[in-house]
Amino acid sequence: MWNYPLFQTQRYIGVDIDKTSLDLGRKTYPRAEAVRVPMEQATHVKGDYLLCVQVFNNVHFDVKRTIDAVGALCAMVNPKGTLIFNIGKDSKKYEEDIDALLSSKFGTVEKIRYGSVYSTRQRPMIVSLIFALAMLKFTSLRGIGGYQKVYYFCTNRRS
Repeated sequence: MWNYPLFQTQRYIGVDIDKTSLDLGRKTYPRAEAVRVPMEQATHVKGDYLLCVQVFNNVHFDVKRTIDAVGALCAMVNPKGTLIFNIGKDSKKYEEDIDALLSSKFGTVEKIRYGSVYSTRQRPMIVSLIFALAMLKFTSLRGIGGYQKVYYFCTNRRS
């Protein structure tokens, strides 16, 4: 739920399997809602705007779940809605399948490849956020460490 302050929405729902993270998120952001299930089981959660960052890069995420997880993300987005997520180097082997799935579900799918300059899992999330924002502004930073990750920006979810 650490993205909560970045959004001004009527409703914010955090989905995670980690009870400790959700409890801390609820305590920090009491207006946010929390759903504790694996991503593939959260398809009952619906929204116009869905953000899923650093989940596919998480050491606890089983890369074999990638396609099912992306399918679940698509199912959570309301028609005409937006999905933003990223995949890491371990999930990149599913990139063609992800592309095919997304192109069947969304009117527009944009991809940005970027490096692994901040892929060390021991860094605090705020450091990753700062690097991500810096890469948006200074695009030359995206290739540091090789293009090992992909950021997806999908709009106009088909019915």
